[in-house]
Amino acid sequence: MPKFLQAVALCAAMALGASASAQTKIDLAVFHPEADSFSGAIKHWIEQTGARSNRSVALTPHWASSLAKVTETYAAVRDGIVPAGTTAAGVLSGQIPAMAYIEIIGGLPGEGPAAKDAAQKLRPVMTRLLGERGVTYTWMQGAFGGLVACRDAHLKTPADWRGKKVRTAGRWQSQQLLALGAVPVTIDPAEQYIALRQGTVDCVLSNNTLALGLKLHEVAPKITQLRQPVNATIYLVNPRTMAGLSEPQRTAVLEAGAAAETFGVDYLLQRQESAAATMRSQGADIHTLTDAELAAFKAAVRPVIARIDESAGPAGKPIADILRPYW
Repeated sequence: MPKFLQAVALCAAMALGASASAQTKIDLAVFHPEADSFSGAIKHWIEQTGARSNRSVALTPHWASSLAKVTETYAAVRDGIVPAGTTAAGVLSGQIPAMAYIEIIGGLPGEGPAAKDAAQKLRPVMTRLLGERGVTYTWMQGAFGGLVACRDAHLKTPADWRGKKVRTAGRWQSQQLLALGAVPVTIDPAEQYIALRQGTVDCVLSNNTLALGLKLHEVAPKITQLRQPVNATIYLVNPRTMAGLSEPQRTAVLEAGAAAETFGVDYLLQRQESAAATMRSQGADIHTLTDAELAAFKAAVRPVIARIDESAGPAGKPIADILRPYW
């Protein structure tokens, strides 16, 4: 082969090799640390996106708010400051009132099959609602294992909540506490242990894995399992980032998100059970709400849902219609 043709062939081979190995990197802002239980499903999403896109898309997580804070992520993704990120319904509900339904305690179902079914039904609704607000919805995780950890008493009935100073997050969770007669208190998550130890608060709303990680059971050993998730975590991508992908790549990102959502339900429920068992072994006194106690809790906070209906308006009705059977 003449040297000129050899050079052409070599360049063509190099171009094909470069094309085959080309990879689109999408930075992902994550507000929690990598060790958090929510990371398991995120890693599943990352791996599945790579596998389904033939390794042509690489989601790259930046943990512990190193890329954007949870309160900044929605606007940062919408405005293209970061290409993708995680936020929480309790943060979004201030700007998108319909998100309040998945912020509140018990907004999403707490049992595995029901949680998967609800998430699947919500996908087209969430996709449309968030798409109208400038971001691409991919999937979400409910914060299973919801509990209230108290210094000296279980909160089994609505009457038990009255007068208790309870750390919470989100406007509508606060409204639920007020409906129970409690006093909602807002403090930084990192300050919960000290606040409980010093008596600044009587109780904190949390879940098993977070409570174990922060060792809250050491200073609030009276733990009541609420059997309800709270404040779903939502995963968003910038629309222009998505538009820059090929159709198969976009499909890979979204289908991998749906797979991670299903995976996350089983994974998180198992992690919550394991964390509860560990706290019990370390001296925590854990009570799980009975069916009757759970029904009483739901009845006490139900008026808050009516107020959310007014705030969310027509945009929230499709979400409420899907979730109402679980309330």
